[in-house]
Amino acid sequence: MPRPKSKVKNNAQTKGLRATLLYLHPDTVKALKSAAILEERPAYEVAEQAIKAYLRQHHKSSE
Repeated sequence: MPRPKSKVKNNAQTKGLRATLLYLHPDTVKALKSAAILEERPAYEVAEQAIKAYLRQHHKSSE
């Protein structure tokens, strides 16, 4: 039986974000979470910033 859809959108949906699944080593996840705590930001923001910086540096046409 399908799960009923929530009438309340989560914060990511209200920001127009889409979910994806990444497989990361446990040490990488731990470091990401630690960085997010130190910066007082959600881990997805830290990860997205790092991914965007990588894409700018290595794939100039990806913007």
